[in-house]
Amino acid sequence: MIRPGLLVSVALLSSVLVPFEAAAAEGRWYAGDLHAHSRHSDGDSSVADIIGKAESVGLDYFVITDHDSSMLGQTPHWFDPEYQSDSLILLYGIEWTTGDGHANVWATAPFDYEPLWQANRAGDPWAAAESAHEQGALFSINHPTNFLCCPWDPEDGMNDSVEVWNGTHRTVTWDYGATHQFWEQALMSGRRVTAVGGSDMHYLRPPVGSIYTVGNPTTWVYAYEGTPAGILEAIAAGRTSISYGPTAPRVELWADGDLNGTFETAMGGSIPSGAGRLQVRVGDGSGKVKRLPVKQTAVFFSGELRPIDLARFGALVAPTRCGGTYLVGLYEGDQLVQSGSIACGGTWELDVEAETGSYYRIEVLGNTEVQPVLKPAYGTYVGLSNPIRVE
Repeated sequence: MIRPGLLVSVALLSSVLVPFEAAAAEGRWYAGDLHAHSRHSDGDSSVADIIGKAESVGLDYFVITDHDSSMLGQTPHWFDPEYQSDSLILLYGIEWTTGDGHANVWATAPFDYEPLWQANRAGDPWAAAESAHEQGALFSINHPTNFLCCPWDPEDGMNDSVEVWNGTHRTVTWDYGATHQFWEQALMSGRRVTAVGGSDMHYLRPPVGSIYTVGNPTTWVYAYEGTPAGILEAIAAGRTSISYGPTAPRVELWADGDLNGTFETAMGGSIPSGAGRLQVRVGDGSGKVKRLPVKQTAVFFSGELRPIDLARFGALVAPTRCGGTYLVGLYEGDQLVQSGSIACGGTWELDVEAETGSYYRIEVLGNTEVQPVLKPAYGTYVGLSNPIRVE
C-alpha cells in the first residue's frame, strides 16, 4: 500500500522554487490528476469509487481536493478510510474556495488547515499561501479564466503553479485564455510559475461523467522519487507537462545548453544565452519530422479556425499507417517561432539562438482520440510543456 509520508520540508520547498537543472537519466514520468471532488464536498461519488477510477485509467499519482467551503474548513476526506490505494501515490489536497478565486493546496500528509480557513474567511490568498508554504505545501491557483469566478492577477506572485487546463479544453473555463493570456503574462513578467492541469471532476456518473472524467487532462511530472515528496518537488521545479488524457501522447521539451550532445536540461530548468539546441518529444515513437512555415500554421495555434482551416488542419494531422501525426509549435516568449509535424510521435531537434530573459515552451495539436460526439469539447489540443528559461 502506498500512503503519503512526511511533509516536504520548508527548506526543500524553497530549494525547488529556484532555477533547476534536471539530469535526463535519473528520473521517470508519472501521470496524475491534481483536481477532483468527492461526496465530502459537491461530488457525486464516494472516495472508493473515485480512487478506483483513477486506478482503472492508469494514473500513477492522485489527489482529492474537496472544497473547504463545503466542509466549513474541516478536512474529513483526508481521514476517510477509503482514501488508500495499492498502486497510486496519494497526495493530500483541498480546494481553497472563495468568491474571488479558487486554489488547490497539496501536501504529502495532513496538516493544520485552520490558518488557511481563517485566510479564506478574510479573503486573503496571500495569508493562505504563506501558511501553506510554512507547512511544506504548494499553493496552486485554479481555472483563472473561468468567467463565473476567480479574477486572479497573473502577477500576484503568491502561487507556485497555475491550472491552465481544467477539464476538457473547450469549456467555460476557457483554457486557451488561461494558457495564452494569464499564464503567458505571468511568464513574461519574469515569474517562475508551473503550469498544471486538473480534471476538476465532480461527476463520475453520466451525463457529465461520460464527457470527461478522472485524468482529463493528465499532468505528467518528471520525478526522481516515486513518493508524494517526489511528485511535489517536480511540480515546484516545473518538470511537468499536460496532455488531454492518460493515453494521450506525453509532451516533453529538453535542452542541450552547452552543445555537448546531451539533452540534460528538462522543463523548469534553464540554459545559458547563445547557441543552444532543443529537443521536442511527442510520445515514444520515432516518426519523421517535417518543418512547416509559421505563417501556414499560426492560425491553428490561435484556435480561431474557419471551416477551410479545419480542412487544412485535418490534412496536416491525417493518420498514417503507424499512428497519429501531430502539429508542434515552439514558442519563444509569447511568439510562435517554429512549427513542424511529427509523424507517429517521435522527436524533433532544432537549433536556437537563445536570448537572456526569454524562454521556450511547446504546444501540440492533433486528433484527440475521443468519441466523435465529444470532439467539440476536446477540440484539437493534445498537450503543452512547461518552459525552459534562458539565463
